[in-house]
Amino acid sequence: MPRPSTTISCLLALASAVSAQTTHLVGPGGFAQIRDALAIAAPGDVLDVQPGTYAHFSATVGVTIRAQVPGTVLVEFDPSLTSPGCASNPACALAEGPTRLAPPAGQVVHCIGLEFRPTVAGWARHRVVVGSGTATFDQCTLRTSELDALRVENARVHLQSCTVGSFGTGSGGCAISATSAALTAVDCAFTGAASASIPGPAVRLRTAQLQGNRVTLTGGAQLFGGPAAAALDLDATSAAWLGDAHLLSSNTGCAIVGGGGGWLARTTISPGLPTCGSLPFGTLVGIDSGTPLLAGAPFAVAFRGAPNQIVAVFASAGLGHLPLPGLTDQPLTLDLGSTWLAAAVLTDALGNAAVQWTLPAGAGGLPLFVLGAALQPNTLGLSPPLGGVVR
Repeated sequence: MPRPSTTISCLLALASAVSAQTTHLVGPGGFAQIRDALAIAAPGDVLDVQPGTYAHFSATVGVTIRAQVPGTVLVEFDPSLTSPGCASNPACALAEGPTRLAPPAGQVVHCIGLEFRPTVAGWARHRVVVGSGTATFDQCTLRTSELDALRVENARVHLQSCTVGSFGTGSGGCAISATSAALTAVDCAFTGAASASIPGPAVRLRTAQLQGNRVTLTGGAQLFGGPAAAALDLDATSAAWLGDAHLLSSNTGCAIVGGGGGWLARTTISPGLPTCGSLPFGTLVGIDSGTPLLAGAPFAVAFRGAPNQIVAVFASAGLGHLPLPGLTDQPLTLDLGSTWLAAAVLTDALGNAAVQWTLPAGAGGLPLFVLGAALQPNTLGLSPPLGGVVR
């Protein structure tokens, strides 16, 4: 357990890293649409969204978009907001529909408790595209029809307690398609679209990296008995490190395809066909939490590693992506400039350990991310990050 003075000093460091915030109410008594509040929002502002259904939007500045009650804020494609003449132009219409997150480098869009719904209007389909900077999704649902539910290009994305999936009967989309990107995920489920022609994998990586723990990846089914899609499709320039995970395809499909790097720990692969691609099994530090980040409430984090192993717990006000070859088993995913040692715990005979802090009542709106680090053979093993914006 960390000493109270340590916790207070950590949160003071967090506070100094966060600029002054303005909170914008969206819904009755405030802005009618999320996009209206985004039009005047400054970096660091908070959009407090009341229950309701809202039009798709573009976020080009680092803000927090949070549902007052997670799961009650629905985001849909609004055809009335399409470009003039686009509905009659298939090439234009296919590009319409997404919610786009594209903050500048160094800024973050935090999405908390939002449901991005699979609206279809002619050729246009709602989905989420992250095109720059960093985006986080906490307690979010992202679904689309036939296309990729979440497309990430040249960006950094963290997902926590999220469900992401594509569905349909035509061309199968991925739950997540990432190109030149870095992904981290904890306690999430990703499902590719079933299809009568080409089903979609759960996660497709192209020159991209995925670090995850407690994630389930399910490839889309082939509707008429052919091979199902892979749970994980990665090219030779990509890597995935997954702990306490499930990678699922059908009996006639491959759970993993491609030739990328990384490895697995405490993970099930179904089916494990000898003709399929694979990743080696190794050691990874696992991380999970059963408590949300609430001001004035306990925040408990659980770790999993080797028995009787010391796990150093690091905390930060932000996310990063820093490869440290030869020093760590995978890239460091915290912002190095705002990272400190928050605690150290010892795993039990089963490899489990936990630590808990009580967050001060005034911590609302502050970002907080933690990860575990443990000495592995010849390197320092890192878990994915866990955390987000304190509510």
